[in-house]
Amino acid sequence: MLITPCRLCGYDAPGPECPTCGLDPADPSLARAAAPGAAKARPAGLIGNVSDGIRAIPMALLQLRRTQRVMRLLVPPVLLTSAVFAVAFAWLWSAIGGAFESAAESAQQGAGDGEGWLARSVRWSLSNPALGFLADLGHWIFVLGAAYLLAVWTFSLVYEAIAGPFLDEIQGRLESRWFGQDPRERLDRPTTLSAPACTRRSLMAGFVAMLVAIAGSLVDGSTGRNLLFASPLPFLILAVVDREYGRWLMWALRSESSALWISTKAAAFTGMLLLLFFWVKFIPIVGLPIFLGIAGFATAISLLDIPFSRRRWSFQQRMRFVRHHLLPLTAFGLVASALFVLLPLIGLLATVPLASVGGLWLVCRLDKSFLHA
Repeated sequence: MLITPCRLCGYDAPGPECPTCGLDPADPSLARAAAPGAAKARPAGLIGNVSDGIRAIPMALLQLRRTQRVMRLLVPPVLLTSAVFAVAFAWLWSAIGGAFESAAESAQQGAGDGEGWLARSVRWSLSNPALGFLADLGHWIFVLGAAYLLAVWTFSLVYEAIAGPFLDEIQGRLESRWFGQDPRERLDRPTTLSAPACTRRSLMAGFVAMLVAIAGSLVDGSTGRNLLFASPLPFLILAVVDREYGRWLMWALRSESSALWISTKAAAFTGMLLLLFFWVKFIPIVGLPIFLGIAGFATAISLLDIPFSRRRWSFQQRMRFVRHHLLPLTAFGLVASALFVLLPLIGLLATVPLASVGGLWLVCRLDKSFLHA
């Protein structure tokens, strides 16, 4: 279905009035986009709109502070991403430690007089306490260095992918404050069962599922494994008993899995693009600015995927929007990239949600009238 984007919210509005936002935003920063003839008074894509791209992330911080009960949604993706990297670090430590131990055992079990000078040197080094200490220290340094490089290159990709469903929920709550409703729920929600009722049922099923999973982790053998596999059953049983909740649960799973898939694709696209053009950084004088521009554009594209998908824009509409607003979107991505670089870990944890909300604000703020044709 071809979407006719509202000039303010971007959701489908084929008529003169928008059924989603009513062209009456609660936030004053979006009033310009709702004003009739605003796009003609200040055409999108000109240098003046670059200021919107630059201030989108600071504006996002203000929007998050004004919206209740959204900051708590930033905690689960941080914990889940940290858990993923803790498991990865433990595996890396075990694998590299095992390789070092295997090499040491092989050296100590040499063939005596028939062994080469290298094997004899390794055996002598291992028998020397001082050199053994240095070998252990080198082991630590090697593992920590490898873990650091792994985190630098992959943390943002994993975090963006895991955070996708939570960022989608945050954007829904922001739009509820701006437009009086969550448009995705109005358009897609398959049941009249209230959101608090769905939350209570999910918490109840989740508590039972957690108890089953804990019991499975404490019991050895096939019984424990069966309990772990059975931990999702409370949700299934409740969905069968309460059909309205079952319809909502299937819809929520489809929506969140779609958001997760979108975030995974966006993160992979950003990583591939940056890797493909990494060599540009080494061009004298102009290389770094060019690479920052590429990084900014790639970052903007990945961060806009959630608001685009919530509005059901086609691929052609997304690309037209990006081309039409190339300057403000690149400026927006440059600010996000600069925060990633200047604050490697803390900046990432803060900037991904801020940039997600900033991208949503920017989509609503910029002109969309040219997408009607």
